[in-house]
Amino acid sequence: MLSDLSVSTYTGLGRTALAELLPSLADAGYEHVEVLAAPPHVDLEDLGSAVASLESLLRTTGQRVTSVVPSGVDVNLASSQEGMREWSRQQFLAAATLASELGASRVVVHPGRRHPLRPPPRQELWRRVLDGLEVIAEAARTSGVEVLLENVPTGLIDTADECTQVAELLQGRVRLCFDVANAFMVEDVPQAIGSLPGPPGLVHVSDTRQDRWLHDPLGSGDVAWDDVAASLLASSYDGPVVLETLHDTDAADGFDRDARVWAECVTRARGG
Repeated sequence: MLSDLSVSTYTGLGRTALAELLPSLADAGYEHVEVLAAPPHVDLEDLGSAVASLESLLRTTGQRVTSVVPSGVDVNLASSQEGMREWSRQQFLAAATLASELGASRVVVHPGRRHPLRPPPRQELWRRVLDGLEVIAEAARTSGVEVLLENVPTGLIDTADECTQVAELLQGRVRLCFDVANAFMVEDVPQAIGSLPGPPGLVHVSDTRQDRWLHDPLGSGDVAWDDVAASLLASSYDGPVVLETLHDTDAADGFDRDARVWAECVTRARGG
């Protein structure tokens, strides 16, 4: 429990090609990866080519894909423009197809953003997100892929409790991807984990500061990792923990340091 680590390709986006990043991570012993499906790594609008190139690369490295995540910067299920909502739905549907083709059982989705100055009523924003998630969840289900809604501090569906409300409204067709750094910006992380009706479907870990939203190496920010590990142990979470940290130097070395910090926190949380 809590020792099943995956690493995110997010760290190399715009810096290192997947054809270089994945082999270097495989050489360092990282057999499980979460694929951030965003250009220049992955173009979901050219899905056939994306599937073919990733399948070929993964056959070479021997790695397995834990989950697929489209770009959270671009998609917006809550947009006032139907064209943007439709494009966002298609991005998530393509990501679910990519996950299925690569043998991954999870696709992570984001609700979108709330206009900071003149937002529509909350009820309208939620209706748009729920309508989009219904379409995505139904399509993903037929492919054997689970849809996980990530808590993202963008002023719309920020907290673990709000994600749980969405899951209840959709009758369990989506579950929670709990992102620690994202949660830290809007709520007490151990309390949020403790309030969940059950363990999350996936966990993302990275560090951040109270005054600035980051996805930094573990132990470099303000997150109390011993408390996070203890809360996840108490929740009986037994799924993968994704290191979603961003490293400006060698990614494998950075993930090694993250893994050591995390292992030490889990050991202390277990009373070791």
